[in-house]
Amino acid sequence: MAHRKSSSTCCTPTLIIIICTIFAVTFATVTLLVGLISLAPSIAKYNEYGQVSCSITGTQLYNDCESNMCQSYNDDIWWYDTWGSSYFFVYVSGGSSGDDYNDSGDSTSTGDDDGGSNDEDTGTGSSTGDSDSGTGSGGDSGGDSGGGFDSGGDDGDLLKRGIVAGSTSGGSHNQQEQELKLKSKKQQHKIMQQQKQQQIVVSQTNNGSSSSIEPSFSSSSSSSSSEECGDGYYCAHGVYYVNFELGGVLVNGTSEGLYSSDGAWVQQYLDKFPQAGNPYTCYYLKSSPSQVLLFKIPKYNPVALGFTIACGVLTVIFVGGIIAALIKKSHHSSSSAHSSYKQIQDTEHGGAKKSHHAKPTYNVVQQQQPVGPPPNYYQYNQGVPYMAQPYGQPQQQYTPQAFAPPSYSSNNNNNNKNHEGRDTYYRTIADLSNSNYHHRGSSTTQLHSFAFIAGGSGIGKTRAGVEASTIPQSVLEKCLHPHTDFVAAMKDPIYIYLNMGNGLGNQPVLDDCEPSVRIGSRIACAGGLFHCNNKPINKIQNMIDCNVLKDFTTQYTLETIVQHFQQQKQKQQQQQQQQQQQQQQQQQPIAIIIHLDEFQIFIDEYINRKGKSRDAGRLHFKEMLKSIGEFMCSHGDCFVIPICTGTAQRDLKFPPTEYRGVSIGLSPLDRKSCDDLLQFHSTLPGGDKITQLLEDEPNNFEICLADTGFIPKIISFFLVSCVDSTHQYGDNCFFKIQDMCVMPDDQDSIDCLKGVCTVALSRHPVTLETKLGKTNKTVEEVRRSGLIFLVEAPRDFYIFIPFYILKAYLLKLKDTIIPNKLLFFPTQDHKWLWPDFEILYPFYQQTLLDSYQFLGIKVNFANMFRGALGVENLPIGYFTSYPTKVEYEKDSKFPSISNQRIIVDGKDIATTDSIFICSPNTEAIDQRWVVKIGETSYIIHAQTKHSLNPGDKQITDTKVAEMTKDFFANFRDFESPVVYVIVTNRKVQDFQKLKNENEINPTTPKRNRDATINTPKSNHYLVIISQDNFETFFTPTFAHRGLLAMKSDPDNSPTFYSSQS
Repeated sequence: MAHRKSSSTCCTPTLIIIICTIFAVTFATVTLLVGLISLAPSIAKYNEYGQVSCSITGTQLYNDCESNMCQSYNDDIWWYDTWGSSYFFVYVSGGSSGDDYNDSGDSTSTGDDDGGSNDEDTGTGSSTGDSDSGTGSGGDSGGDSGGGFDSGGDDGDLLKRGIVAGSTSGGSHNQQEQELKLKSKKQQHKIMQQQKQQQIVVSQTNNGSSSSIEPSFSSSSSSSSSEECGDGYYCAHGVYYVNFELGGVLVNGTSEGLYSSDGAWVQQYLDKFPQAGNPYTCYYLKSSPSQVLLFKIPKYNPVALGFTIACGVLTVIFVGGIIAALIKKSHHSSSSAHSSYKQIQDTEHGGAKKSHHAKPTYNVVQQQQPVGPPPNYYQYNQGVPYMAQPYGQPQQQYTPQAFAPPSYSSNNNNNNKNHEGRDTYYRTIADLSNSNYHHRGSSTTQLHSFAFIAGGSGIGKTRAGVEASTIPQSVLEKCLHPHTDFVAAMKDPIYIYLNMGNGLGNQPVLDDCEPSVRIGSRIACAGGLFHCNNKPINKIQNMIDCNVLKDFTTQYTLETIVQHFQQQKQKQQQQQQQQQQQQQQQQQPIAIIIHLDEFQIFIDEYINRKGKSRDAGRLHFKEMLKSIGEFMCSHGDCFVIPICTGTAQRDLKFPPTEYRGVSIGLSPLDRKSCDDLLQFHSTLPGGDKITQLLEDEPNNFEICLADTGFIPKIISFFLVSCVDSTHQYGDNCFFKIQDMCVMPDDQDSIDCLKGVCTVALSRHPVTLETKLGKTNKTVEEVRRSGLIFLVEAPRDFYIFIPFYILKAYLLKLKDTIIPNKLLFFPTQDHKWLWPDFEILYPFYQQTLLDSYQFLGIKVNFANMFRGALGVENLPIGYFTSYPTKVEYEKDSKFPSISNQRIIVDGKDIATTDSIFICSPNTEAIDQRWVVKIGETSYIIHAQTKHSLNPGDKQITDTKVAEMTKDFFANFRDFESPVVYVIVTNRKVQDFQKLKNENEINPTTPKRNRDATINTPKSNHYLVIISQDNFETFFTPTFAHRGLLAMKSDPDNSPTFYSSQS
C-alpha cells in the first residue's frame, strides 16, 4: 500500500499536466479560431469607418414603378450586405414605433407592407422562417429590438455576413423567366438611381464650394406616385445628403435608406432629422468618405468577444493547473548557491570572432553559437527602417546592403553650410577618431574626445552613429598625420550599440551600482561574449541571477573584449603562417565604437523613477561616460570612439578640465540628395508607383516631397503614402504626420506652439535657452520632445518646421493669419499654381510682421523685406505704424491718385492698417499697403511676377528696367515716398548694373537711357524678391511652394531652384 501510494503520488502531477495540457491547447485553439474568424474581422470592419459630426444638407425621395419586388433593390445598397436592416430600423427609421419590415424572406404573402405601422404578414412565409414579428415590436426574433427578422435568425447586433441571393425580393421564385425579368429590372433601376444621385451630388458639391461650412437644406422627390403605379408596382427609396469637414477639407456625401412600397414610411424616416445645420453623428467609409451611414455600427461582435474571453479564461485556468503541477512535482533542486560563470568560451569551433572573409561594413561583439541572437533592433536610415547586424551572427551573413538604401549624398545644401552634411560629418568623426588614436593611453582627460549628436526626431541621428563605423578610407587618409594602423583599425572596428531608451535602459538594481558597473554591464550584454552556466549573458537579469553583476566593470569588460579579439587575430595569423604580417597586426591597436542611443530617454526615466532633478539625471549618465573615459586614459592597445545620440544637447557637457565633447548637428537633406533614396524605394514592392508619379505629375510630386522639409523620417512617410495611394498622397502623408504631432490642449502648450511657429517663420536666431512664447519652456526643452528641428546659424540656431508639421500646428492654433485653404496639398485635380502662391504672399507677409510684434522685435524695411535686392537703399528707421490684417479690395484702380492721396475703396491708404489684395487683373500691381517712419508714409506696391513660359528661368535687367520705368511714371508728381516690390521665382540678371544706373546722368545719350531705371525722384525705391533670395525671405518651409509653382499645367518637369539645378 505504501508503495502504491507513493507511486500514485508521483503519477498524479504528471497526469494532471497531461490533462491540463490537452484542455489548454484545445481552448487556446478555439480562442484563436474564434478571434481570427469572427472577432478580428468584426473589429476590422468597424475600423474601416470613421466617426465624424456631419450636417444633413438635403434629402431625396425616389418614387418609381419598376417592379412588384421592391425590397429586392435593397441588395444594391452598398451597406446592406454588411449590416442588414436592423441598425437602420433602430437608429434611423425608429424600430420601436412598430414598423414591420421583411428584409430577407421570400414570402408568397399578399399582405407584405414595407415599413408601415401595425401591418402584419398574412402570407404563409418561406421555410427560412423570416416573417415579421408583428405589430408594435419591430424586433428580430433573434433578440434585436430594432429590425425585422433577419435571415438565419441574426440578432441584429452581429455583423451580417451575407445575404442569400434574392432573399429580399418578397416574390415567387417558381419560374426562371420571372427571375430573369427581375434581374433586368433591378439593373435598370440601379442605373437610373445612380444617375439621379450623381446629379444631386453634383448639385450638392457645387453648393458646398462656398466659403461657409453651414449647409443649405433641400428636400425633393421624383415624379412617380403610388396612384400612378397601380397596386404592387410602386417602390420608394430615400437618400440623405450630408457634408462634414475632414482634415480641413469639406466632404460631400450621401447616405441611402431602405426601399419600401410604402412611400409614407420612407418619407417618415426622411423627415426624422428636423432641420439643416444640426450636427449629427455619422460614420463614413475611410476608403470612400463620400459613402456615409447615419446609424451606429457595432465596434465588435459581442458573441464572439464573449466566447473568446470565456475560452481564454479557461485556457489560463488550465495553464495555471500545469504550472501548479510542475511546482508540486519539482523537488526544488535548483536552489544551489552562486554558480560559476565562464568569461569567454573557446571559439575555435564556431565561436565568436571578427570576420575577415569579406569587407565588413561594421563589426559587433558577436555571441557564442549556436545560441540564438536577441531580437533585431531597428532604426531610421534616411527614413527607411534599417535592420542593423544582429549580434551573434557571422558578419558576412548580415550585411546592411540588403536592408538599407545608399548613404546620404555628399551634395549639401549651400544654405546650410554651417550644419553637418554627410561628408562633413565623416570628416568630423574621422578627425575625432584620429585624435583618440594618437592620444590613446594618455592620462590627460582633455585629450580624449566624445561625440555628441543631437537633433529632432527623424533627422537621422541613429543612422549617423552607425555610419561612424563605415567611414570611407579616402576620408580617413585626409586626417592630420593618419597612421596606417589607424586607417586599418577604422576599416574594421568593433561597433557596440546600446539603446539607452529600450532594452538597456533603466534597471533599478543596476543603476544603484557604481558608474563603472552601470556602463560595463550594459556593454557586456550588448556583446554577448560572456556566459554563465553555459547560457549567454545577454540580459542584466542573467548577471543578477548568477550573482556576478558587480564583476562587470567597464575596465574588466572592455579589457576582456580586446583580449578576445587579439587572440582571434593571432589564431588567424598562425593559420596563415605569415610571420611578417603577424608582427604588424600584433602591434595594430583595435578600434572600438560605443554608440549610446536615446540617452535623453535614459535620463528622463531615471529622473522620474528616482524623483531627482534634471541636473542629477545628467550627472548620473555622465558618470557612466567618465567610466569609459577612464578606460581610454589607461589603455594603449586600443582606442575608443564614444558616440551619444539623442534629442537633448544640454544633457551632455563636460567642463574644460574634463573630457572634450564635440557637438555635431545634422541638417535636413536637400532635393538632390534624395535621388538615391527615391531610386531605392522604387525597387521595393509597389515602388513602381513612385516612378509613375514622377513621370505623370512631377510638379505635384515635387511639391509634396519638398513639403517634408527633406527630413528622413517624414520622407519615409511620404513615399509610403505614394505607394498606398497615387491620388491624394500628400493628404495621406499629412494625416500620418498630424497623428504624430500630439500636444496637450492646455493654454501653456498652445502658447508654446504659437511661439514655435512665430520664431520659425520670423527666422529669428535663438539659443538653446531662449524662452518660447509666454511659457517658461526653452528651445532645448521643446526640441527634447521632438517637436522642432534646429539649423545652426553662424552663432546660434534657427528653428525649422517642415510644411507638413507647420500645417498641423496651425490647425491646432486655429487663430492664424494664413487661411487653411491656401495650405492644401496638390493633386491631379487641384494643382498648386502661381496664382495660389500669389494669394499666399500677402498673408505670409502679414504673418511675418505679426511674428516680429509677438517677439517684441522692432520692424523696419530690412527685416520686412529680409534678403531682398535693393533693400539696402531704403531708409533704416523703425516703423511707427504697419499693417495688422489682410483685406481684399472691392474695386481696385491704379494709380488712383487724388490730391496727393492714394484712394483704396474710398479711403486714403495712409489711414489704413491693412495689406490690400487688389482685384484680379489690376494693372501693374497685386498688393499694396502703407508703413510709417515717424510721420512719413511709405506707399508700397507689390507685383508678383511669373513667366508665361515655364522654361524662362531669368528676367533680364532690361525687362526690370522697363517695368520700373512704366510703374514710376505714374508717380512722377506724387510727393510721398513710393516703394515698388517685384516678387518673382526667376533669377534677376545683373541687378548690380541696375543699381549702378539708378541715377541717370543728364548727359547720357537717350539711346543708353532706355536700359536704365528711370527714377528721377530720390524717394522712389525698387525692391526685388527673386530666386536668389527666395529661401531667405520665405524660409525653407514656404520657398519651394513659390519656386516650384507653375503659371499653368506644364508638360515638362518643374524648374528647381539653384541648389538643385
